[in-house]
Amino acid sequence: MKNMELNGKELISRFKKSNRLDRKDMIMFQVLENINKTKPKTGNHYRIFNVNIRDRRFETLDSWRTLKDKALDVCARKMVASFRSLWEEHYASSRISLDDFGLTNIDFPKQNNEFDCGVFALMLANGWEARAVPNFTAEDIPSIRKQLTNTWVDNTNNKAPWKTILKLA
Repeated sequence: MKNMELNGKELISRFKKSNRLDRKDMIMFQVLENINKTKPKTGNHYRIFNVNIRDRRFETLDSWRTLKDKALDVCARKMVASFRSLWEEHYASSRISLDDFGLTNIDFPKQNNEFDCGVFALMLANGWEARAVPNFTAEDIPSIRKQLTNTWVDNTNNKAPWKTILKLA
C-alpha cells in the first residue's frame, strides 16, 4: 500500500467482502520501510499503520519518528490514499465512509537505538486499543525481548529442536 500497488493478490484478498472489514473496530498493518536508502538491507524500519474505524481516523504509530518527518508523512498519506481507494472499490455500499477520516500521529515512548523498532511494533500491535497507549518504555525492551523469545521457543506449535540448535542439550 505504501507504494500504491493495489492489484496484488495478497492485498486484494484482504478486502474481500467475506472478511467484512466494515464490521471491524480497527484494521492494523505492520509496515516495513527502508528509511536509509544507502543501506538497502539494514536500513529498514518497522512501524504500524492503523485504520481506526471506531474513532474515525487513520493512525500512524512509529517508534522513531512522528508525522513531522516528511518521509513518514508522505508514506502515511500514500497508505491513506491506497486504503481509501481499495475501500471504495470493495466496500462502496458499506455504511462506513472514510471521507472524513483524518491522519493522526499516535504519541508513545520512542526507541533509543536504531534496532528496536520491530519489538516496538510487535508490542504496539499487541497492545494498542486505540485509546490507551501500551505501558512500556525503551528501557523495558531487553526484558520484553527475553519474554517474547521464551514465548516463541516454548510454544506448543514450535516443533524446532531448540535445545540442539542453541547447543543446550
